[in-house]
Amino acid sequence: MEFDISYGNMLAPFFDKMLTRDIPRRFTAQQSLDFLENVVYPGTSQEQLDLGVEKPPSEPCIDRWAGLDTNFVKEWAEYREPPFPLTTRMLRFIGEYPWVLHTIAFIRKNMYQFQLALRNL
Repeated sequence: MEFDISYGNMLAPFFDKMLTRDIPRRFTAQQSLDFLENVVYPGTSQEQLDLGVEKPPSEPCIDRWAGLDTNFVKEWAEYREPPFPLTTRMLRFIGEYPWVLHTIAFIRKNMYQFQLALRNL
């Protein structure tokens, strides 16, 4: 899915580096501030800064890099978050159905009660 942030390509690497699942690679607060002040703001006009940002969709798999220039994507590739593994995508797809979560909760509850019953024998 494409999510266009109107004031700069630099927000794609910024967000990916802040939200990466690889904790050691994640920006610290100071690194985030430095990146904004030294990389994002200098290349952003006042008009672009005055624009609002529409609320992103709640979907977890947003491709912030979709539609960006290929040279830009290559230059900032080390900041790009790798795609979710197939297992994660499958579990998220399955988890979209409310009955799945209720079923899992039911199974866990009953397994716990079953284990307690076995201990009391």
